[in-house]
Amino acid sequence: MDRTGIAPTDDSGGCRWIAVRHDENHIHLMATLVRQDTTRRFHPKNDFTVVRSVCREWETKLGLTLTAGVDKTATPAATRGEIEKAARRDGPHRPGPGGGGGGTATAVLPSRVRLRQIVSQTAAQKRGAPEFLDALRAEGLRVHENHGPDGTLRGYAVGVSGDTDRKGKQVLFGGRTLAPDLSLPKLLQRWDSAPLPEVTITPTRLSAVSPADKVTGLRTGRAAVEHARTALASGTESADGIAHATADLLGSVARVTDGLEAGPGAAAAAVYDRAARTPDVVHPSEWGNAAKGLRMASWQIGMMGMISGKGKDQNAATVALLLALAALIAEIAASRQQAHRLHQAAAASTTSGLLRTHPTVVADPVPDLAEGWRRHQQVHQQPTQGRAATAQGTQRPPAQHPNAPRPTEPPRRGPRR
Repeated sequence: MDRTGIAPTDDSGGCRWIAVRHDENHIHLMATLVRQDTTRRFHPKNDFTVVRSVCREWETKLGLTLTAGVDKTATPAATRGEIEKAARRDGPHRPGPGGGGGGTATAVLPSRVRLRQIVSQTAAQKRGAPEFLDALRAEGLRVHENHGPDGTLRGYAVGVSGDTDRKGKQVLFGGRTLAPDLSLPKLLQRWDSAPLPEVTITPTRLSAVSPADKVTGLRTGRAAVEHARTALASGTESADGIAHATADLLGSVARVTDGLEAGPGAAAAAVYDRAARTPDVVHPSEWGNAAKGLRMASWQIGMMGMISGKGKDQNAATVALLLALAALIAEIAASRQQAHRLHQAAAASTTSGLLRTHPTVVADPVPDLAEGWRRHQQVHQQPTQGRAATAQGTQRPPAQHPNAPRPTEPPRRGPRR
């Protein structure tokens, strides 16, 4: 209360407050925002940031688990009204990520969360505002464009068809209200960050994309991922650019493997989302060569259409890409941990586990996956040069993301060594 200015220790006329401890692991602080002496309203300034700073200090003093500070990378959460509205519209539960009867039941998706998933995956696949907005309309979304007096596109908003307010007006969400990096200016920076891929598959040819083309695209993506992991581990390229471009590639992979359903790829992409952003500035203004390669691979994979998983070569290429992504994201988790970005480290660590236990990986019929598993095992042994190590020793492994299932270890493939 003193540090926030709500009730300074030497101010007898400050706001009144109370602390309530009704459980062993936390307390509640409540304060009026009206001064006792003047009865005027008190307006705290940056109180959330100050409170987090004080909490970190006491966590250190008392030897408690350190929690993450304010880094402005979190996405706006759905409000209570949005959650209740989704429950009334879609029922209390919907099928789990598998989409069938065997999936576990999960809470319905509020419009804000559903839109964030579609918009982020579409942004990862497209390379400019016109085709991005056209693709959103093709997904069945309501799209509103905001143009300036000179006709320049200044922003956009999207909504779920049929989602209206009490007056029957369409509910729309601006890109910035979905996620910090989905505003139009941030998207334009992202699309300008890398050249077009050398080999492209135009949307008009989606139905004609051959299995061989898809295998080539998947293998190109895997090569880009492995190059990015090498650059990150050696410290030759910024982790922020690689982390953000990885989100694009992961989103494209989720779209071509899951489609529009909330499958395992989309679940992994949603958990990883926070790890991709750069604190305070959302994403870096420049990207290195490895990050550009990831973004180019994302565009190329996004133009392939759905991956059926049929065929030994296509399935093996998909598994190899998923394992390579798991290894890269594990490296990103270590990098975030070293930088004391605990929320992001936890998100990346959990995502790596989700990819290693992806149903496509676990059910892979191809016996020769030794190379992929050796790469996965190396990631979780000794830290490489770019991983979290200090003069006092290695940091603790990143905590598990609180909103994702804890992954289990995948079955061992091949003979024991």
